[in-house]
This record gives sequence, structure tokens and C-alpha cells, in this order.
Amino acid sequence: MLWKSCFLVVFLVGLAVSEPILPSFRIADLDVILQRHHIPTPDAKYTNAFQDFLVMYLREYKTEDEVVKRFTIFSRNMDLVERQESVDWRNVKGNNHVTGIKYQGSCGSCWAFATAAAIESAVSISGGGLQSLSSQQLLDCTPVSDKCGGGEPVEALSYAQFHGVTSARSYPYYFWATTCRENVPTVAKISTWAEAESEEELAEMVALKGPVIVCANFATNKNRFYHSGIAEDPDCGTEPTHALIVIGYGPDYWILKNTYSKVWGEKGYMRVKRDLDVILQRHHIPTPDAKYTNAFQNFLVKYLREYKTEDELVKRFTIFSRNMDLVERYNKEDFGKVTYELNDFSDLSDEEWKKFLMSPKPKGPSKSAAKPFTPKEKRIIPESVDWRNVKGNNHVTGIKYQGPCGSCWAFATAAAIESAVSISGGGLQSLSSQQLLDCTPVSDKCGGGEPVEALSYAQFHGVTSARSYPYYFWSTTCRENVPTVAKISTWAEAESEEELAEMVALKGPMIICANFATNKNRFYHSGIAEDPDCGTEPTHALIVIGYGPDYWILKNTYSKVWGEKGYMRVKRGVNWCGINTEKPLLPIL
Repeated sequence: MLWKSCFLVVFLVGLAVSEPILPSFRIADLDVILQRHHIPTPDAKYTNAFQDFLVMYLREYKTEDEVVKRFTIFSRNMDLVERQESVDWRNVKGNNHVTGIKYQGSCGSCWAFATAAAIESAVSISGGGLQSLSSQQLLDCTPVSDKCGGGEPVEALSYAQFHGVTSARSYPYYFWATTCRENVPTVAKISTWAEAESEEELAEMVALKGPVIVCANFATNKNRFYHSGIAEDPDCGTEPTHALIVIGYGPDYWILKNTYSKVWGEKGYMRVKRDLDVILQRHHIPTPDAKYTNAFQNFLVKYLREYKTEDELVKRFTIFSRNMDLVERYNKEDFGKVTYELNDFSDLSDEEWKKFLMSPKPKGPSKSAAKPFTPKEKRIIPESVDWRNVKGNNHVTGIKYQGPCGSCWAFATAAAIESAVSISGGGLQSLSSQQLLDCTPVSDKCGGGEPVEALSYAQFHGVTSARSYPYYFWSTTCRENVPTVAKISTWAEAESEEELAEMVALKGPMIICANFATNKNRFYHSGIAEDPDCGTEPTHALIVIGYGPDYWILKNTYSKVWGEKGYMRVKRGVNWCGINTEKPLLPIL
């Protein structure tokens, strides 16, 4: 359900008219005039909008040539506005047409404030200057209302039509209803108002004419405690309980001005979800199945997505829908074994998704030879190991999020050293993956790197804590004067999956590199993954933190919302996605 379901009635305020705008032929004969001047019969939306414009802004043209000229310009500008993807009347060509945020207090006077605010903007847009009008006058003097118990904007508009409104300075707000004061100067008067029949028409009216009054069901705690972002509350209902004004819009949201003071919301304002179907139709996208639009709306809210243009929104919706089809197909293919779900990567194309991976350049250790793993004797290892709980102790730090930087190699190296320090009795703390990203000399930074090079850096320079050198989601200049909290002496390599299991069981978590560039890995949610099509060329680094009878437990860096709360189980003994193509690495203190 979209926020549009909370809208009831929309009003557009027009200024007072004291004399005819055009001769009487203007409505009946506009098409005739245009034809006489060899203008093809235009779409009615242009002529209707032009007629409304003439009334709204008191235009009177002296000749037919002038009428035709102005109509042509108006139509061209109307097309520009229709293509305009965002409007904000707080800044239109450098001019502000919206007065400051007000505070209604404990009086249900939103209807009076919203009416005053819409008239204020109409006056300013028409060139009459920007000033606050008296919401107290509308509260006190509108005859059909319950005062602080609520009222209808249409009744307040009717009062403003017949009596006008004075300034807030002349008739200030008292936070409660008082006796109507009649002998006050009128500074604004309206001639009429118009209604919008749809969200598409609402956008057109806001863009062409100015802020519009809306009534919405505001009686939910999500609206009450709103702070920022694009609100979408499917439980808000449709019975109107609050009046606001729409002062503009973005590609997928409305901008509302509220009367709860500047400490509420986005400094007194609120953004709410627009109708996605209307946007898609405007971009010639056939009306999609509701399952796609509903899922996309939920995705936008869950992952705080905001797109700057309608084109970008449509592009992301198209990609999302395609990925949604993939996830549904994978769940059918692997039913009962592995589950997949839409996640943070769902609006990314395959090429964009690969930016979260790396393109390593295979090479051997550059500064120190790896120490071979030589256990003193062949030992029977446990059937399962999980370093998150070994005899009640956890030796694995929390799940991290690498973002759109191919820094997995730095995170995996830091994670393996963190566990090695903890297992040795040095305590569990997060180490700086940013330091390894910035300071490892042989790497492509966010373009990818080799864990063996990061281990070499940690061997000769050590690693500081994540608190001392935090992660920024991109590479920065290497900081050298930071305290060292961990340093390794060397590292060991596993020659096979059997040896990998033995080293993990006896020594601790190990770094592995695998081919992660498949959509099944991208949308993995739970189960034991086994993707025979993933290839063996390494594109992603993770750590093995344990194993079960037939699976490895991997710690990833895609946040807790991915996979099994940030972890993944994959098939043992099959060289899953090349897990043993590059030799797994164990840091040794």
C-alpha cells in the first residue's frame, strides 16, 4: 500500500479576482483562435491548464496574436514541467515561496494552519510577497468547524474566499480558539480553489501552480515519531486526521510541510512515498504486477534507498524486478536445500554487483615464505567445529560491511588475525581493515588485493585496532603513526580441504579465496550452498570459522542482513567455487 491511500482531498488555492481576465470568448473560442492562427488543435490538457492559469494569475492579453504567443510558450513550459522530476517551492529559481515552520501545540488546528500556508504560497508565487497569514483568524472565524477539535480546509477556504485573511502579525496565534475578531485588515483573499483527482494530477498542480493542501491519516506512532527518510506506513489507514501542505516532490516522494515545529521530522518537513505506478507509466513501462511494486517499495524502505531522478528510479525498478525473478527461480531449483532472498544488492546490475568483489592477480608470497603446516602427529579432529563457541568462548568478531569497495581481502586478513589473537589469549577486538587497505603496498586497494600481501604487511608492520583506524568504505592515505595491537610472525598454507579442516580445528579460522561472482552467491540466504557453475577463479576473500560434517562455515563482509546473519555454509570436499584453488592461509602469531 502506498502513501497515496492516506490522501483524502487536495485543494489548490487561487487568488481573488475583481474583474474579468479575458473577454468572454476566451473559454468558448480558444480552439477557434488557435486554428485561425494555423495552430493544430492541441490536447485539451494544454487548453484547460492555460485557462486555469489565466484565472489564477490574472492574465489579460490585448490581441489574439498575444494570446497565441503566450499559449505556445505556456504549452512548451508545461511540457518542461511534466518532465521535471523534482519541485521544491522553498527554492524555485533561487526564490522561496514557503513561510517558516509553525507549531500548532495541543490544539487540533492543523486545518487552519494548512489553509493559511497554502494561501501564503499562492500570494508569494503571484508576486505579492511572502508573509505569514493568520491561522488564528481561520480557527476563530470559520463558522463550520469544531475549532481545536478539528475542521475542514474546504470550510477555511470558503471563509478566505468571502472574508479574506489578515496577517499573523495582526492576529497572532494563541494555541486555543478565541472570539472571532472581525475588524482586522485583509491582506489576502482567494477567488476559488481546485481539487486534484489523482497523484499524477497532484504533481502537475504542485509543479505548475504551487503548494497544495492534503488531508491524511496521521494517527500512527510511525508518523508521530518520524525523524527522516521517505515514510511509507501501510498501516496508516485512509480516514483523515491531519492536514498538511505538499510543497514539492522528488522522483518517488512528496515533500510535506507540517505544524509540529522544527524539532519534528526533517526540520519540520516530511517526505512520503509517491505512487510508483504513475512514475512507471510516465516512462512508458507497462503496469507491472503488484508483487514487483510492493516488493520494491519494501526494499526502498528496508535499505533506505533514495534515487535522485525518475530515470534512475525506473532503471533500479527494472533491475530489481529482473533480480526478483532470478531469486524466485533459484528457490524453485534448489528447493529443500538452499534458500535465496532479495537483499541489499537487489537493485544492482551484474556489473555493479561485481564492484563488491575483487579482481586478484595471483602471485606467491612476496616478502616471506609461508610456513608449512606440520602437526606433530596425525590427530582425529572433531566432526564439527565453530570458533564462535569453543568451550563457551567466542573467538570471532562481529560481522562487518565492506560496502562497494573490493576490500574483502583486507577484511578477511584482519578477521583471521583477530581470531588468532583471541585464541592465543590476547582478547577479542576488531582490527583495522582500513589500515591494511591503505597501507598494503602491493594491491589495487578497492579494486582488489591479495590476502598474502596483507599478511606480509601485518608481519613487518603490525596492525592497529579498528577504533584507532576506522573503516571509510574507500581507500585513503596510509597513516603510519598508529599504535600496533597485533603482529604476526608468519602464516601457513593448507594444501587440501582435508588439511584445511585439520588446521581450522587445531589452530583457528583461515582465509580462503573463492569465486563469488554468481547471483546464487549474491542472493544466498540459508542452507548449504553448492553451485557447480560458480567457477574457480577467485573473486572474493572470506574466512572459514568452522565446519560441519559436510559443510564449511564462512564469515562474510556483507552485513548481518545477508545470508545466515552474515555467515554462509558451503559444501565440503567439492572445491566449492575454487575454495582450495588459492591455498587457504592461517596467520601465526
